[in-house]
Amino acid sequence: MICILLLVVVVIPTFLVNPTHCLGECGGDFTGSTGELSSPNYPLFYSNDDTCNYTITVSSGLQIMLEFNYFETQSQSDYVYVYNGDTVDEGQLIDKFSGTTSKPPVVFSSGNNLLLMFQSDDSTVFSGFYATFTTIPGGNDIGVCGGTYTATTGVITSPLYPLDHGDNQDCAYLITTDSGNVIELEFLSFKTEYNGDTVTVYDGSVVQGDPLGEFSGTTPPGTVTSTASTMYIHFTSDYGIDYFGFSAIYRVLSGGAGETNEVYSVCSDDVVSAVSGTIQSHSTYPDSNYPANSDCTLYIRNTGAYEGIYLTFQEIDLTDACGSAEIVVTDGTGLEVATICYSGDTYSYETTTGQFAIKFTSTQSGNGFKAIFNQYYEQSYSCSDGDFHCENDWCIPETLQCDGTRHCSDSTDESCSSSTDSTTIIIIIVVIFIFLAVSFPTLIGIASACKKGCAKNSTAPKESSSTARTTNTTGSTGVAGTPAYMQRPIAETGGTYDPAYPSAYGAEAPAAPQAAGLPAKYGGNPTSPSAGQPYNPAYPGHGGGDNPPGLPPNYSTTYHA
Repeated sequence: MICILLLVVVVIPTFLVNPTHCLGECGGDFTGSTGELSSPNYPLFYSNDDTCNYTITVSSGLQIMLEFNYFETQSQSDYVYVYNGDTVDEGQLIDKFSGTTSKPPVVFSSGNNLLLMFQSDDSTVFSGFYATFTTIPGGNDIGVCGGTYTATTGVITSPLYPLDHGDNQDCAYLITTDSGNVIELEFLSFKTEYNGDTVTVYDGSVVQGDPLGEFSGTTPPGTVTSTASTMYIHFTSDYGIDYFGFSAIYRVLSGGAGETNEVYSVCSDDVVSAVSGTIQSHSTYPDSNYPANSDCTLYIRNTGAYEGIYLTFQEIDLTDACGSAEIVVTDGTGLEVATICYSGDTYSYETTTGQFAIKFTSTQSGNGFKAIFNQYYEQSYSCSDGDFHCENDWCIPETLQCDGTRHCSDSTDESCSSSTDSTTIIIIIVVIFIFLAVSFPTLIGIASACKKGCAKNSTAPKESSSTARTTNTTGSTGVAGTPAYMQRPIAETGGTYDPAYPSAYGAEAPAAPQAAGLPAKYGGNPTSPSAGQPYNPAYPGHGGGDNPPGLPPNYSTTYHA
């Protein structure tokens, strides 16, 4: 009985206030600051003869930004109509879309209501559409040609947007803020005649100097950031082909371009387009619990040249009971990537669909979760200046390298202690080259002096005229008596054999007789005279006397074993 009472008092009113919609439903009423909607049966084919109305209502004072993440209908037959307000009123029609070649531009409401009507005929069917909506501060005039903007955030568009802008337009948009701040301009939709209809962004309040960017064609330029507290945007079109032009949202950044590791909350923020950051379940995580009956969604969207998003859950502390609290991650096509409800589900996910949506719901209070994200683009071999090249060919902001957190899926951005980057290697090589270039003459001088000194120290003692000489087997003549004879090869070309050397000098020693007064085996000379062995005064250390002329100094037993 108590359970039934709780169901009536708590659950049913909550459902009525925050109705839950599933993708693939035909129409419905949508409230809240964010949401998603799709054609019937999406991502399967819709049916013939469908008519579905989707009404979006947000808080007073806000406007609605609607983005089609996927779009494919039968061209000129199956349409999505978008109206200002909550009724089908031809006078409030913003635009209608069909076809399969490209996604419609981002659509903005003029007030706090928007109505989508989807209609199909009785023939060919496709997968239809998937769209998301968010709120933006009110007061934006959509489709005007130029103006002055002083709010901290706002929307600027080409004239008549999202309809074709018309010929010969010349529109100037000036964004100003307090001194010390800068302005970030993010292009949402972009399609102009290439080299004919142009958007030029300047740093400052007038057209001067080199622009921050000049854009035309069909590729959104991404994000442009000023270095000053003013930004000037100039749009011109010629006479010829017209398209819907452009839409962009600007933001004033306090004190500069900010850090890349800002913290965002699923239950406080709606859309994040930063290059990287931290995501928490709620703004007071982990100091206090998230409330029961939470129902929050945060969208992470690509910006600039970055085409992929990498998302990693680091901390998860829910109730460990799926149904009581869960995190659902979907990509830019609305397809579910993961459902997370257990504390061990700390995994990583990546997408190149342009968006991740993180939806967090709970029926009970709990601690919450924490995740990190970063954007990347793929490029072989090298990246643009200021970006780090992962080994898997991802390019990420260089500021994310070696910060203790994995931002490349292969973790190569954190391989810091065991490797030296190419810039450091080049610097080391240059320093070594300069050192050698400067020191080369000095080193040559030292080498020359050393060579002369060595030659002087190795000069043989003067030969005695009584010393016999024998030419070696090559017929070359050399100087006898060098003290380095032990290091000379046995048959050195161009050298000589010295008959004063003992017979132990080697197998190829000449057979000439030893110098007079030396015994047959010089090393066997006794330390005192004995029968038949007269004392040899040339034998050092054993009675004294100078060596015979022609013998090296200190002619010792070490050489005559």
